[in-house]
Amino acid sequence: MSPLARPLLTLATVASLLAVLAFPGIRPHLVQASAGIGFGATTVVDDQRLGGEPDIKTCGPSATWSEGSCGLNNPYASIPWGFSTTTSYIWRSEDGGKTFRLVPSNNLTGKPDNCPGGGDTDLALSPAASQSQDSLLFEDLQGLTNISTGASSNGGATWVCNPISSFASAVDRQWLGLQGPLGGSGSVVYMDYDIADGAAAYPSTQCALGNGAAGNAFVIQTSTDGGVTFSPFTVVSCNDGIAGNIQVNQATHEVFAIHTAYANPATANTADTVEVDSSTDGGQTWTPHTVSACTPTATSDCTTGQDFAVLAIDKSGGLYAVWSQAPTDASGNINGPSHIYYSYSGNNAATWTAARQVDAGSTNVNLFPWVIAGKAGAIDIVWYGTAKSAAATGWDPGAQASNWYPYLSQSLNANTAAPTFSAPVAVAQHPNHYGGICTMGIGCTTGGDRSLADFFQVDIDQSGAARVIWADTSDNGASDASGNAGALIDEAQQVSGPTLFGTTLKGSAPTCAAVTSTPCASDPTGDARYEANGSIGPNVPKLDITGSSVGLDPADLSKLDVRLKVANLSSPPTTADLGADTGDLYADYLTSWNYHIPGDTDTQYDSTGNVYYAYLEVNLTTGALTAYDGNTCSLDSTKPKYLVYPGQNQIQYGINESTGTIDLYVPLKDVGNPPVGASLYSVTAHTVGQPGPAGPSNCPRLATGNNFDASGQLFNTYDKSAAYTAILNKPRS
Repeated sequence: MSPLARPLLTLATVASLLAVLAFPGIRPHLVQASAGIGFGATTVVDDQRLGGEPDIKTCGPSATWSEGSCGLNNPYASIPWGFSTTTSYIWRSEDGGKTFRLVPSNNLTGKPDNCPGGGDTDLALSPAASQSQDSLLFEDLQGLTNISTGASSNGGATWVCNPISSFASAVDRQWLGLQGPLGGSGSVVYMDYDIADGAAAYPSTQCALGNGAAGNAFVIQTSTDGGVTFSPFTVVSCNDGIAGNIQVNQATHEVFAIHTAYANPATANTADTVEVDSSTDGGQTWTPHTVSACTPTATSDCTTGQDFAVLAIDKSGGLYAVWSQAPTDASGNINGPSHIYYSYSGNNAATWTAARQVDAGSTNVNLFPWVIAGKAGAIDIVWYGTAKSAAATGWDPGAQASNWYPYLSQSLNANTAAPTFSAPVAVAQHPNHYGGICTMGIGCTTGGDRSLADFFQVDIDQSGAARVIWADTSDNGASDASGNAGALIDEAQQVSGPTLFGTTLKGSAPTCAAVTSTPCASDPTGDARYEANGSIGPNVPKLDITGSSVGLDPADLSKLDVRLKVANLSSPPTTADLGADTGDLYADYLTSWNYHIPGDTDTQYDSTGNVYYAYLEVNLTTGALTAYDGNTCSLDSTKPKYLVYPGQNQIQYGINESTGTIDLYVPLKDVGNPPVGASLYSVTAHTVGQPGPAGPSNCPRLATGNNFDASGQLFNTYDKSAAYTAILNKPRS
């Protein structure tokens, strides 16, 4: 998101204002409803590539609902990687969301060839009976100059790319909406975005100030060939802060697009209104509907979005608008709490209920909301939240010095006059960020922490459960001068509590209490494959993980026993096993985890989280074996771009060829000295290949985080186990 999308929000030091007093038209949070919502282990989507604002799609449109077709229940995800790289990444899961890997088309870029971008991304999905027939549409922003789209009909193995999809320049924050399955009869793709005020393509005649214009122009384009080509843009609104997403009623084909706007266009300072525009003629003409608006005075106003207002549609066609809102002074400086609000429309956006506060409890700085709907009245809302820190002199989210979590709250009666919401539950197992969160888009490059970028998402799966994807800076990657750290992308699935389909889940998060002959995490055989450059290779049995366990070593409590089981360890793997076309000359049996000191702030090195690991490495040419442990380092350009696993300390290991078991004995002092009873999160076993040895490397720690390592290796992932939590219980004697 660009600085043209939001005015500058500076810090104002004033007393706290209660939301219900600052916004008298807003109703407070009501009695808590459904309880018992729980999430599984925090899953790292990609162990090397760093980014922010991830999106996730699991289901696609059916004849009656936008989330009605889920195929094999395999989610896809994407992130932008920065204008300077022109690159973005797309991942898919092949096991129902337990693990992720880059789509098969990847050639280290992780996206369609010849589709420049790196700015903002979005995905649309139409799942099929087999993943090789899933239809995808990917869009990517090119430095505010144009929008690329890439269409795939084989699950991301190959793409058809259009690098000039938009009919304008100085464009920003595009979103996709589908009418019908991609490529199906009567299918229409909708793409909305902003054109900057003052841009050469800005529709100045239509959007003259006398017509109520303010800020950007909110426009939409349509495609009838699955997103390969698009029509010229149609102006939706001339009063626009920043574009939000699109929903289509699959039964009636009515289209709805949400965005922020200005209550007083002539004196616009900060977006203080939420608007939904509707079209009944395929996007040719649009009718505006105000969802919620503040009333500016000479001394006060509010800001809406932070960063986006977002929209969901339920199975019955009910609409739900969600946004973050905070009071401001007349200059747009935030001077009170930021809360999450929603409003409901049961008549195709014609009218909306009074806004209601969703968040409750200890957080009072809340932003980046997203929403997904299920059966009539059932919605899940997520956001990043923290409590205003004592060190902060004001309420600006960018000024906080505190821990943030992604939260979820659910309502099963959000379409009624007296809706109730569940108590917010932390989706992540540990804080995902420490410090401030800047909400000024790329304006944050002049100062402010934009490590998480501008949003994250929740989606629904075929059971009605929530799938949440977010950015996580708890890897201690070294920051750049602006304070931006490298964020891994994490995902978690709902495993317990009510779903949006009216059913109840009764699962629990997987844990490992001890290393035994039975793995804590089992992994199916036959899935250790090289997938890149448009091809999917055969299974490699010697890299085929069957199980993973981590716990204290009963023979030496000063060490961890990191155990990995493989389908075939009768002999070390060779280049012939992996295939010459992979370029891999070394193979690693790698296990990684996140260690986070509970309840700490920033007083100890691991208090904001750190990624540790251990691996056994095989020289595929000579068969030589080495084993190392350590903490991650990073490859960087303007900030950390990749995590690498160079291995700081040589360690002991054991191999049992007959059982296919590798044991790595890791001194606790090498990996943060976790005490008895500590939890290691996101424990994941991997088998990877790379052209050079991972280590050893001299990668000393810096005051700002783990060091940069220019010699770090980028690896191909062959197999991964599902994530779990290892609890370091003292073994029984």
